Amino acid sequence: MKHSWLLRLTPAQFDKLYKGLRGRFRFYLNLAFETVTYDPKSDCLTIHIPFGNNDLAEQISTYINGFAQAIY
Repeated sequence: MKHSWLLRLTPAQFDKLYKGLRGRFRFYLNLAFETVTYDPKSDCLTIHIPFGNNDLAEQISTYINGFAQAIY
């Protein structure tokens, strides 16, 4: 399942968010492929999580929204 957010992040901000996500949700985001990506051209943060895990998706969304509020 793929979730995306429109965020304007500097490379340092993305690095901090990336490390936080991978640290807090490591058991769900450490898959065989990269699960957290950011495209600075489109300001699009994308996260792939296992299908059917809506509670996890909500937790990750809350984490990202909190991070976005802290930097803006």
